[in-house]
Amino acid sequence: MRLEKIRLLNDQAQNAQAKLEAHPETRELPFETPVDFSRFWLPESLTHLAHLPVYAEFTREEKLTYNQTFALMVIEQSILFEDQLSGFMKKVFQASPKIREKYPDLFQEGVDHFLREEEEHTALFWRLAHASDASYQGQKKFRYYQPRLLDKLATLLVLSFPKWGIVWSWLSLYGEEKFLLNYKEIKRASHDPATAIDPLHDAVHYWHMLDEARHVQMDEIFIEECWDPAPKWLKRINLKILEKIYQSFVVRSNSAWSLWKIACKKHPSLLRHSAKVKEQLRSLGSTASYQQIVSARSSIPRTSALFDARPEFAHFGKILPGYQRRHAHLVP
Repeated sequence: MRLEKIRLLNDQAQNAQAKLEAHPETRELPFETPVDFSRFWLPESLTHLAHLPVYAEFTREEKLTYNQTFALMVIEQSILFEDQLSGFMKKVFQASPKIREKYPDLFQEGVDHFLREEEEHTALFWRLAHASDASYQGQKKFRYYQPRLLDKLATLLVLSFPKWGIVWSWLSLYGEEKFLLNYKEIKRASHDPATAIDPLHDAVHYWHMLDEARHVQMDEIFIEECWDPAPKWLKRINLKILEKIYQSFVVRSNSAWSLWKIACKKHPSLLRHSAKVKEQLRSLGSTASYQQIVSARSSIPRTSALFDARPEFAHFGKILPGYQRRHAHLVP
């Protein structure tokens, strides 16, 4: 185990927490300013439909409604992801004193920092959701992210068996890298006043990104500890699960159509595009610009590098259209 790396990450987490406690004003977010409904809440490049021809037919108001609905779905996805990840990590590393004793104190300290920060992120995202849509009425209830029953059951299956569901370490790394990509796109959009997103959404994603950069490095250690030592038969089973999850949630994004129906309820004029949207969403998995965002090396560099270094992922270029394997024996 890379204890010196973990020590460095722990020091960074402790320093960040100490600075925040000493100077809480450094993370004061502009919640007193109303969310700007005349702006996008996420860059268009991160949304599904912006990569399809039908999007060019939307009016400005229709684009805003779709974009803001998409942004609220991403917030809810982020909350669910971080809640489920935290719960699973507790089962894997901290379910009992006996399990805790298997890992060095430095590692457990790193897990504690990770879990504390994920809890902070969840609270921050709920606050952003409530500031963005009064219909939540202060409740922590999902309104925009509606996964299919089959996808829910698959997730539940993985989370129910912490000893065997080693796929979680790869899902964690992908999710954290995707959060970093989100802010990179937000930063890119901010250079043009016409595409810069709402300031509150920008600020929340910025502060979230600061912790995620460190979490990606912890995720690599989780893979080394949970995935790499696993027997080949267990890896094969989890690879099949990972393939299905990637194809459902990443490549095809099965949430796209349910989100569209929610957007149509908010802005009924969108209904006139429904036939084209439904037809063109079928090609999302082969749309190069979208796959560049969700699965290319430039978007998930550490995930790609770790795939490269492990022979069991040699076929993953067929699973993730944006991933092109490089021959690698060592990961820097």
